[in-house]
Amino acid sequence: MEVLTRIYLVKDSFGKKVYASCEDCSDTIQISGLQNKDGKPVYFESEAYHLSTFCWEHKLELKVIRHTYDFDDLWNKHTD
Repeated sequence: MEVLTRIYLVKDSFGKKVYASCEDCSDTIQISGLQNKDGKPVYFESEAYHLSTFCWEHKLELKVIRHTYDFDDLWNKHTD
């Protein structure tokens, strides 16, 4: 069984960086602590697939990292 994760990396033009992660692009994520190009605080809380539009509208940089893990490898190799 595969485990798909997505990590959303977001930067504003003032050098602030934040991230969020989820398993499915329809999952709700939250992004806060950034400023738009005018220096005003922006906040995002919605399904992850809306984040690219939000970033474009507020002139934020976005990178999405998609990675697939094998369930058994995760189960057997990682402990808390």
